[in-house]
Amino acid sequence: MFTSDGKILFCKFCDVKVSTTKRFLVTQHIKTAKHEQAFNQRKRREQSISQSLLTENLNKKSDFKSDLTEALVFANIPLYKVNNLKFKNFLEKYTSKNIPDESTLRKDYVDSIYQKTLTKIQAEVFNHKIWVSIDETTDVDGRYVANVIVGVLDSEVPGKVMLVNCEHLEKTNSTTIAQLFDRTMNLIWPQGVEHNDVLLLVSDSAPYMVKAGSAIQIFYPKMLHVTCLAHTLYRVAEQIRSDFPLVDKLISSVKKVFLKCPARIQIFKNEAPELSLPLEPVITRWGIWLTAAIYYCDSYQTIKKIVNKFDPNDALSIRTAKEIIGERTVEANLAFIKSNFLFLSSALTSLEEKGKPLSNLVSIINTVSEKLAIAVLTPQGKSIHTKFQKVLDKNSGYKVLSKISKILVGETDSFDGLPEVIKANDIVNFNLCSLLLTSSFRRALSFERFWSISYHLRILFRLSIFAIQPASVARSQTPLPAAEWNSKTGKTPVVTTGETNIRMSIQNLNVFDPFADAIKGADDDVQDGLVHIRIQQRNGRKTLTTVQGLSSEYDLKKIVRACKKEFACNGTVVEHPEYGEVLQLQGDQRENICQWLTKCGLAKSDQLKVHGF
Repeated sequence: MFTSDGKILFCKFCDVKVSTTKRFLVTQHIKTAKHEQAFNQRKRREQSISQSLLTENLNKKSDFKSDLTEALVFANIPLYKVNNLKFKNFLEKYTSKNIPDESTLRKDYVDSIYQKTLTKIQAEVFNHKIWVSIDETTDVDGRYVANVIVGVLDSEVPGKVMLVNCEHLEKTNSTTIAQLFDRTMNLIWPQGVEHNDVLLLVSDSAPYMVKAGSAIQIFYPKMLHVTCLAHTLYRVAEQIRSDFPLVDKLISSVKKVFLKCPARIQIFKNEAPELSLPLEPVITRWGIWLTAAIYYCDSYQTIKKIVNKFDPNDALSIRTAKEIIGERTVEANLAFIKSNFLFLSSALTSLEEKGKPLSNLVSIINTVSEKLAIAVLTPQGKSIHTKFQKVLDKNSGYKVLSKISKILVGETDSFDGLPEVIKANDIVNFNLCSLLLTSSFRRALSFERFWSISYHLRILFRLSIFAIQPASVARSQTPLPAAEWNSKTGKTPVVTTGETNIRMSIQNLNVFDPFADAIKGADDDVQDGLVHIRIQQRNGRKTLTTVQGLSSEYDLKKIVRACKKEFACNGTVVEHPEYGEVLQLQGDQRENICQWLTKCGLAKSDQLKVHGF
């Protein structure tokens, strides 16, 4: 404020000399309006300079922190792990760097990684023809989650596959699917959608998907809509399953005999040390029921010998298994299945191999059609062949691709039957196209290899795990990492994508197939009988609601967990000697359970029969 040469006092703010003969003269100068105004002006100038320097330092991001964030994301390590004291000390010791807090990495660096990844996806599809796979599933809380995967079409090598969009839909119908498709195309082409570069859409055969595909084709004239070929063969395998109920019951009951019973498992291993335990068909693994049937055909006598050693009074499953094994028709049915439909399992495996030319895929379907035609001489074979033809006839896009395949291998030189907008340079790009849903594609690879398919696919999925929003999306709240969110709130994290919110949990991928709803198809229902809903008086005013007759394909333990959460009541699954597995809920839940079963699509309203006391 003041400078002095030992004789004169000089005010730097006012640029004037101040008398030092008396102290009050200095004090009086400080209190003058001119001095205060100069002092405040200087102070504001210094604050402005300090703020600009601070902003400049904040905007300059650290390369180390950016690389650290990217490494954690790619290694599937949640960002909150950097707050672990032991881990942080280890990094600081060997990097000699200050390790930032998780919130710093999440707020300042992950968004830039997202934008960088999205830019690379846009670069991958630039000036390339693409195919799109889109489907929807239901998560553990009954919410609809749709996934969109885009692949590059190349005539010489298989193109890259990228998960571009994953959204929560309020409803599942042709309108929401078409809108999702449009939003995804605007993501990869922000400057303007290249409508003529989308050549193929792959989905399941659900009616709303077929309707959505027809609507999308209006704006994408060159696009062919094809339903998944592996799904077609799976529908045939399910028809075989329904035509042989005794074999289906055998597979189900024998598996239950050894389920969670170490003593019986040990007996099995002692009796048949070289034989694996009986297979359990999993609804998300297409074709495994046929594999199980062939397993029982090859090992029928051994399994029969082992099951007959058990006491039928120990469990209902043992009694049921013994009754079925005692019937000679079961063994005959197993032999018929193996001799006539063994090729379906290998056909499914061949379809799921990555990088097959279109001509090979068409050849596999043609071979299946020829072999099923041989089995048409029997009543069972006739129904199965009819099912195959019915599903294939609905796949209009496949018929066009069959003609394209003939042109590519030189069987024909005619363009008759092809859409006029499809030209020669478009046909070449179909040579290595994918005709499978992404769920089939994932099953064809190991888990690790699936996540290493594409840099882009992994990074976008990580962002959803860590509940990170793109920079272009307005934040309604500051999200937490998935694990931290779960530990603090008991709920799954929220991810904002476009206009919707997604609650996701990584455990969903382990429990549910993202395309499992396609199993029902356009004309099949899993629930094929009546569901009886009864109420029982326990004691006093307390009541109990029971649900009996749900399809054996449903997991009742998962259903009862969802009901307990939905109705805020207790519940369990009990084994009834006559009716099998019965779902029990505390209190009078008849109306609630009816509404819930129809809402979730587990049963139709005309399949529900409600009983009184």
